[in-house]
Amino acid sequence: MPAHAPRRTPEQDLWSEFQRFRKQYSDALRAEWLEQGTREQARRSAIKSTFYAKRSAVVDNSGMSSAARRAAVSVARVERIEAEAVLRKQIVRERDALKAAMRRPLTDQYRDFLQEQAQLGNVRALRELRRMQPTHRTDDERESPGIAFRASRRVIATEPNEIIYSGPVITHHVQENGNVDYKRDGVALMVDEGRTVRMWVHDRDAIEIGLRLVQQKFGPTLTLTGPEEFKMATACVAAEARMNMDFDDEVLSGILHARRAELDAEADDRRALERARDDTAHLRDRDELPARTSNRDAPGASEQQRGNDDPEPDSDELDQPEIDR
Repeated sequence: MPAHAPRRTPEQDLWSEFQRFRKQYSDALRAEWLEQGTREQARRSAIKSTFYAKRSAVVDNSGMSSAARRAAVSVARVERIEAEAVLRKQIVRERDALKAAMRRPLTDQYRDFLQEQAQLGNVRALRELRRMQPTHRTDDERESPGIAFRASRRVIATEPNEIIYSGPVITHHVQENGNVDYKRDGVALMVDEGRTVRMWVHDRDAIEIGLRLVQQKFGPTLTLTGPEEFKMATACVAAEARMNMDFDDEVLSGILHARRAELDAEADDRRALERARDDTAHLRDRDELPARTSNRDAPGASEQQRGNDDPEPDSDELDQPEIDR
């Protein structure tokens, strides 16, 4: 049987918030109990009113024989009995549900509160929710992690690492056991199990999303489990996304650094090509200066040549009369 985490005093501020939550919860249950009683009376009255209306319609129908009237009233009475029997069962279920909610153990109420707060993004509540889970996993929980990320085996995580990842197309749901399910566009993407982040899909975008989550959660050095093609793809994605991280597996680390070197070399080649293009363009612009500019400014050019280069005067200037001085 799984052992639970040792008892520990809850965080004071979380416990204070829970006490307010508990009062609101109790008030809501009392209000619901009163509302249930009101609805019960209304439904019983509705069944009676339906029966009386049918009976009156039969009695007032002069076209029916006495035998037909008795038969019709009998049918209406049976319908009433059946409706009341269904209502009684429904009322019992409603009352039992409310009583169970009122008797819900304090620990379960606290877990409900933490789950609700974690769903809203409270990472402290998520940490507290996970602390309340069994410390030893069952046989089903010891299955191979499959395609998953974990903290490096060389690193002992001592700091809290509960986070809620958010993105434009990413939604999350906090489970009762503290696991956080993530969906991308409504499709299951990954689940954060605390010490492991398990991937359900592994296309390039999914891998990058998973890497960004685990980098924040586990730090810069990771352990990967899963098929070799997934591991190699993950190493390449980490390099191409320029993420500051590494893997404790030497082969994966080598793939990561080799891909980084390739990308750096490609970037250097692009920069060199751009510089060469810029230099060529500069030389072309310098060689294509107007020849007449160089001839006009050359030493020894005659005044006549320079004058010939001047634009013709405007016609207005030719017609302008000379002013006596």
